[in-house]
Amino acid sequence: MEEETGAETEETAGAEVIDTSGFRYRDFSRETETPMGEEDTWTLLIYMCGSDLESSQGSATYNLMQIMQTVPSEQVNVIVQTGGSKTWGDTQTWAENLSQEYVDYILAQWGITEDELVTKQIDPEKLQRFRVTDTLELLEEQPLASMGDAETLYDFLSWGVQNYPAEHMGVIMWDHGGGGIAGACYDELFDGDGLYPFEMREAFYKLASGMTDRFEFVGFDACLMATIEMANMFVPYARYLYGSEEAEPGDGWCYTHLIEQLNKNPGMDGAELGRVLCDGVMAYYREQGQQDSVTMSVTDLDRLDPVLFALDALTEKMQYLTEEPEYIGQIARETARSENYTLPTIIDLGDMASNLSAIMPEEGEALLEALEEAVVYSVSGQARSFATGLSIYYPTEYYATGALAYELAAPTDTYAEYIRNLQTEQIKQNLDKKPLVKIEGEPERKEDGTYQMDIDPDTLIYVREAGHLLFADVGDGISLFYGNSNDIDIDFETGAVRDKFDGAWAFLEGEPLMLELDEYFEEYAIFLSPVILNGNQTNLVIQWIVDDTEEYGGHYEILGTYAGVDPETGLSSRTMRKLQSGDTVQPMYVLVATEDVLSEEDVEFSDETMTFVYGSSVIIGPEPEIECRQLEEGDTYYYQFYVIDIYGNQQTFVPTQMQIGEAADGAAGEGESEQGEAAETEEIADAA
Repeated sequence: MEEETGAETEETAGAEVIDTSGFRYRDFSRETETPMGEEDTWTLLIYMCGSDLESSQGSATYNLMQIMQTVPSEQVNVIVQTGGSKTWGDTQTWAENLSQEYVDYILAQWGITEDELVTKQIDPEKLQRFRVTDTLELLEEQPLASMGDAETLYDFLSWGVQNYPAEHMGVIMWDHGGGGIAGACYDELFDGDGLYPFEMREAFYKLASGMTDRFEFVGFDACLMATIEMANMFVPYARYLYGSEEAEPGDGWCYTHLIEQLNKNPGMDGAELGRVLCDGVMAYYREQGQQDSVTMSVTDLDRLDPVLFALDALTEKMQYLTEEPEYIGQIARETARSENYTLPTIIDLGDMASNLSAIMPEEGEALLEALEEAVVYSVSGQARSFATGLSIYYPTEYYATGALAYELAAPTDTYAEYIRNLQTEQIKQNLDKKPLVKIEGEPERKEDGTYQMDIDPDTLIYVREAGHLLFADVGDGISLFYGNSNDIDIDFETGAVRDKFDGAWAFLEGEPLMLELDEYFEEYAIFLSPVILNGNQTNLVIQWIVDDTEEYGGHYEILGTYAGVDPETGLSSRTMRKLQSGDTVQPMYVLVATEDVLSEEDVEFSDETMTFVYGSSVIIGPEPEIECRQLEEGDTYYYQFYVIDIYGNQQTFVPTQMQIGEAADGAAGEGESEQGEAAETEEIADAA
């Protein structure tokens, strides 16, 4: 789904002076704003930290070539500082990481040979500044320094403003992004040193006193940076924030469309250019067949204060209600089912407000209305249908590093205090280690064939979500973890939990997939499935779309492949790759001792302890699809309920053994229940 929100901004005059003392980072203001250059001129200052995005796959080169192919006009200056990458224009490394076919394709697309690739001239041992026309015109060189240092950013922006002033000036931060806490621009030459938000603020604050105007926009051609935290940070220094809530696809922004339109109309303002950017990005990835997970938004920073006031009002109500036992679980459930972006701590601000409106309608609706005014334009794909333009940090469990860092990034004092209190409660529960959720008796098979357990009604307030795990017994005391789903019925009045499992699962070319539930809504759910793709480990990103007219209540769609979050750096991969004909895919499963599955102790999976085994390799055809069908008859499976409490801790319970299509011995029942029409994730929000 492509969505437009709000309307283009208009200048406001004579606004009432309001108290923003509780808002962070408002220690700079300018009484009058005077353009720094001639009318109808633009300067784009691109802070291009190449990192592994350039050295391993040539993403920076690709974007620079887009600009050079379009050729900025005399009224449009595009000034780039390069750094932060081990190599530039290294087609041999790109071929090793991607493929020689890909390298040949992009060179043919640009009509050049490898020797004619101008980014080969970029020196990784220096910081270099170029004016981009139909080539790279070297303007200045600086000694090598970290692109993750505030002084490096300030020095480039100060130089750019002095030498290339314009009526409209925009700053583009190019690289990986990690959201409102981790920031962006991670220099691989300096051990991944990145620009934290407070360092960006330091650079812009130092720069602002030497300018007569704000930047027209600050934009992030980086993942996860359209956050309320970043928007608040730049209120004193820019009119608009451009960014993506979700991880960006590998090619980032579409600079071809952006520069073309700017050449045609250099008089456009930040709102108009932002619309051009959003539409161009969506059109580009639609042509690539990668539009489903795209997000891009334009936020009018002059309209952000009402959003922050509304956020504070909602926060105060949340804090008050969490002191009432009946509301603790409701708030945890409503925030947990808000649209999530790659990292478990980043959720959509508008979707959170919409969900919480069920509990606190006045405050939730007020925040939604303010957000719709501030986000003047946005686009989102059908797998990101609930994106409203800005995300917010909301930890669903305790994150030690994030707890401290957020004190430096939170947009308001009130919200900072709420998150601090939430994290304190999470710490207490982690130290206590006593299960919050209790059940009445063990789970058992009922006469109607359903598997059921009953949660103690007094502990229902601590349930955030519930679902089931599935294991396949492969003999010799070994089982394979097939994944999890929240396709169950749970009654939050009585505590009754019943399975809806009918033996259907996801298969790719006849091979079952391991499914890890990533997020869920009434209309769809997103699963990750670990696989080996052409020899490299990654994840299939799979969407289950609910459709009651279909045999299993819906169908699967493959959104692409995604490497996930790097365990060492904590950074999200910027590449969502579409499966292509001829690709070799090998499913992966987690190996588990069957005795561990059958024990009453929780089976814990972690990156350090997981052992993977591999299924059979399959060759992808011209139109790959995932089939929802029955598991193999006669094989033995273990079905196990799980509950996640309001602090993010998981509890599992004694599983049942089942054999698909026939009765199992002992405590088992029939894999095919009388609810044969139930789908793998049908009515997926019921468990929320």
